[in-house]
Amino acid sequence: NSRWKLLLLIPAIASCDDERKTLLGQLQSARPEERATAIRKLGERGKQDELALLLKAAKDQASIVRAEAATGLGLSRDPRVIDVLG
Repeated sequence: NSRWKLLLLIPAIASCDDERKTLLGQLQSARPEERATAIRKLGERGKQDELALLLKAAKDQASIVRAEAATGLGLSRDPRVIDVLG
């Protein structure tokens, strides 16, 4: 029974990795809208390993990207981001 549950999770895990790869690629875009969308989605994922990406995006030249990064950092509720948001 638990073996079947594990087998059902494998495609979901692979899908998450594919989505992350796509989002990381979008962060390299020259288009601020595309970078902002990627940052928003990464922030919504709520994973601690995305925090460094959000912190870097908080310094982006485009205000739309910085705004999405600030929202994602706020959602993280991580006390280490207070200096960035404050």
